[in-house]
Amino acid sequence: MMLNDSVAVYKFRNSSAGGEWGELEICRKTGRIQLLKPAEHKHEFAYARAARKISVLWKEGSLPEETEWAT
Repeated sequence: MMLNDSVAVYKFRNSSAGGEWGELEICRKTGRIQLLKPAEHKHEFAYARAARKISVLWKEGSLPEETEWAT
């Protein structure tokens, strides 16, 4: 994760599918999430899952260096 005063940038991907990492950005003040780079794989759910996980953490007042989404 890259972090500055206004945004945090996270990398994500579907670990079972492999491929290139995607990137998303969250505004630390508003919680707005924006896709910066899609992950390269067949499954389109990786961004939605990553965005949901980061949104929940932001609402709890936390933006950790790393996190994981497991199903």
